[in-house]
Amino acid sequence: MFNRVSGVAVLLCVMVLILVVGCSSAPVSPQKPWVPISGNLVWVDSADIDTVYKAVLGTVKEMELSVIKQRQDHLSGVVVAKTSTGKQITIKLQAETAETTRVSIRVGFWADQKKARVIYSKIKKTLV
Repeated sequence: MFNRVSGVAVLLCVMVLILVVGCSSAPVSPQKPWVPISGNLVWVDSADIDTVYKAVLGTVKEMELSVIKQRQDHLSGVVVAKTSTGKQITIKLQAETAETTRVSIRVGFWADQKKARVIYSKIKKTLV
């Protein structure tokens, strides 16, 4: 009985360890400067929050998305839009420093990474 209980406890601990380690962020590389975190595509850009916010709004307009909500201050910002099929897109901005901005993109409830990467690419092109 004791061996069975301790075996289950060890297995449970190993599963929790794998889950925790598996959910940590992956290293960022030049080929992949973003990381998926909890379904969101996240990266830190080397531009101030005002510049990134303008790039996000330009990208949303260029992609002909319907803006539902948009707001920004000196520390954070958010743009929520919908696609023509009704998928919600949430782009959040957070000032890391005066010159860097953390950007997070989530497309739909189930986090469509392919569409998030398309939006990421268009934002980056606007920022260059």
